Amino acid sequence: MKRAMLGMALLWCLPWSAWAAVDSETRCFSADNGGKPVHLQFTVVGDADADAGWQAAYVRYGKRGRPITLAWLRGEHEILAEDRPWQFTDEWLEIVDGKVHGRYTTVHQGARYYGFHYRGGDGREVEFAEDLAALDASGRRCAW
Repeated sequence: MKRAMLGMALLWCLPWSAWAAVDSETRCFSADNGGKPVHLQFTVVGDADADAGWQAAYVRYGKRGRPITLAWLRGEHEILAEDRPWQFTDEWLEIVDGKVHGRYTTVHQGARYYGFHYRGGDGREVEFAEDLAALDASGRRCAW
């Protein structure tokens, strides 16, 4: 009980500006799995100023899937054309029960994702495509 009260007191002491800086973005993806589609929701949560802050992410498969934690491993960017947004490639580790079970590689430029690739620890690979129509009106969940 004392720990909980101490934790609440410490949270209350945080600057209010820190609370306002947290942002999230959700994207929906689908893959053709031999005629039975696989649906995936990808959500990134972090500091609104991504250059100066932190990021975490999770994926959720299908309508009822439990969130799977992703840890950012590395990223790179490149300029494809001077008058276009930079292209970013990020690699995320899939963490299940404290162990790495797979990797996700994302490729995005501006507001669009052009690549979303999964490789499981068993070598299985899945290529997803962004499903813009699946994002619900709130912009926070995928509706399949």
